[in-house]
Amino acid sequence: MNEFVDAIKSYYDWQFYKIHNYSASLIDYVFWQYREFYLERMQKFVSHELTGRKFVDHFYFKLLNDRDEYNLLKKDFKKQERLELTPKSYQFSKIIDDFYFALEAFDEEPEPGDSSFLTEDQLR
Repeated sequence: MNEFVDAIKSYYDWQFYKIHNYSASLIDYVFWQYREFYLERMQKFVSHELTGRKFVDHFYFKLLNDRDEYNLLKKDFKKQERLELTPKSYQFSKIIDDFYFALEAFDEEPEPGDSSFLTEDQLR
């Protein structure tokens, strides 16, 4: 009986791995479509053309929208049939998604001594 359970678990792990890689390709596809938007916002923020608040508002809102778009795409098999995935997008969503917690931690005017938030300079 134990061998049967091990075989089922192994099969499940293998199937999950295949689905996970495909799912990662889908989210990379969504974020990659908007790579110019992300690049432009980062460049403007780093060069002081955007304030921290405007950068966070634009970037964070777009990031959340792209996550929503990915969740819709996961369920839309007809649309998935027409996608042209590119290896250039590999793990692009991970790069953008890594900004999430920094954006969440941003505060324009944190209380003095409060290190739980990021200032504009720290974010930049």
